[in-house]
Amino acid sequence: MMSASLCSVEVSTILVEFVEAQEYLNEYMSSYGKNKKEGDKLRIMATSYFQAANYSRLQEWTKSAELLDKFFENYPDPKSNVYYPFALFRSCELLLCGE
Repeated sequence: MMSASLCSVEVSTILVEFVEAQEYLNEYMSSYGKNKKEGDKLRIMATSYFQAANYSRLQEWTKSAELLDKFFENYPDPKSNVYYPFALFRSCELLLCGE
């Protein structure tokens, strides 16, 4: 059961958190997105997915679709990509909700 304080959170407050998160995700990808070190590959894959997913939460459908296309291009193997099913879900969301 959810606490009363969680239920009373306004949508605008949550939206602000997504906007703030997007800034950090974009900054990370700008700084480390082309890093080829083995240890960074999983972090870059995760950030690539979350960057695209967060844009869909902000209803920036075009930007989200572009980033999801790049994500699938860069990480096409569902066996080695733990975010693949979640990215598919976001792609379906774009088809249903996008402009």
